[in-house]
Amino acid sequence: MPIQYYAAMDPEGVRAPRIWIAACSHRLQRRWRTVAPEQLEEVAETLWADERLRALDPDIAADEWLRRGIPDHSH
Repeated sequence: MPIQYYAAMDPEGVRAPRIWIAACSHRLQRRWRTVAPEQLEEVAETLWADERLRALDPDIAADEWLRRGIPDHSH
């Protein structure tokens, strides 16, 4: 059973971003082992910035992002 990091709220009832990002980064690391942890945290921060992904459990957000494929920004 996954740890429910995403449920942590600040005093105003808002999800704690650092906890969500850490949980998302951990999930990315489990699925994408060739990438440095610092880079995975940057990716997780980018996912947090996406309002639709931020509304999801961090494990689900990471899996969905990985299913979409890595965006190519070289164009």
